Amino acid sequence: MGAAPDNNKGISRRFAYLLTVAVILLPLIFPVGMPVSVTPWVEKAFQEVESLQPGDKVLVSFDYSPQGAAEIQPAAEAIFRHLMEKDIQVITVAFLAEGNRFPGILMAPWEEKGKVYGEDFIHLGFVSGFETGVAALLADIPGTCPVDSRNQSVTSYPIMEGVNSVQDCAMFLGISGGTPGPQEYVRQMARFEGVKIVTVVVSALVPTVEPYLASGQVAGLVGGLKGAAEYESVMGYAGKATANMDAQSFAHLLVIGLIIAGNISLFATQKRER
Repeated sequence: MGAAPDNNKGISRRFAYLLTVAVILLPLIFPVGMPVSVTPWVEKAFQEVESLQPGDKVLVSFDYSPQGAAEIQPAAEAIFRHLMEKDIQVITVAFLAEGNRFPGILMAPWEEKGKVYGEDFIHLGFVSGFETGVAALLADIPGTCPVDSRNQSVTSYPIMEGVNSVQDCAMFLGISGGTPGPQEYVRQMARFEGVKIVTVVVSALVPTVEPYLASGQVAGLVGGLKGAAEYESVMGYAGKATANMDAQSFAHLLVIGLIIAGNISLFATQKRER
């Protein structure tokens, strides 16, 4: 049997670990903005939001849990930023209990920047029943949610003036990590004409949305962390999704580099021994 390999030869394991940590952390702190190819459905999602006019109302559902947030929260942040920059009035709701916390997280920084709760955005809270809840809210928003997440009458807020159903909104944006998701959105939105559907989903759900894109029932799609990075790229800024994709790309390049360096070191050692 051959001798055991000398652990002191080649690349130090500790050095490889430290290099990996550095390569992942640095892009997260200082995003580079590596080029990403933008898929047509992300471009379409961006254009649908871009076509909205100041004062238009958009109904946004947050239907994902903390487990899915790492993948789709950056997309939610990017689109919410786009809506705020265009002075769109955003009405949010959660059809999944775990998603009820995310609208407040997105709204808080914008309140600090001068946006006004009840005028620029409002969170209606959690609506139970999954697809039944979706159907009820789309048809009668103030009837399904008479009070908002702050326990105030929704009709007391300026943003809710003239809003009775989703038909009074220019767009429905569904952000989903599972159920309810695109299938439920499409089924229940079929009753309302002229309201575009844009959806943000985890990567695993992208194949289920593609038929709706082909049929025109869904106007735009942002899928997973890569889709979020694409959306940021189209917007022209480097946010959390871009930073995460940079870290992932650099980590992949490092692994390839370590494999190549390790093999070169191995061949050189074998040559010396011969």
